[in-house]
Amino acid sequence: MDRTDDLVKLHLDTPVDGTNVPRNPFLVAGWALDPHAPLVAVLVGIDRRRWASAELGLRRPDVGAAFPRSGGARRAGWRTEFDLTDWPGEEVEITMVALRADRTARWEMPARVRLRPR
Repeated sequence: MDRTDDLVKLHLDTPVDGTNVPRNPFLVAGWALDPHAPLVAVLVGIDRRRWASAELGLRRPDVGAAFPRSGGARRAGWRTEFDLTDWPGEEVEITMVALRADRTARWEMPARVRLRPR
């Protein structure tokens, strides 16, 4: 039986759904928190075709304040960059996957963004 407080919390801060992003390197960042143990990885995907492993452990005092009982909350930040200079199309979907040590994962598809013209 799953309980809501047992779920990995996964959030995308930037880019925001519906915004325009450059095709050249742009930042994708947010936070992820497992209430029981540190996450093994956060993967970020573009149209579920191109994937990048995010840098983990970034300072997030806001997340720490919101989840004071979770030990890793103050370092729940993550980020990565994408360069879509040659990406075909004008819109992409950003997907995030948080991986736990027990090999379970939590998926989120939180944003569709438009790529600026070349």
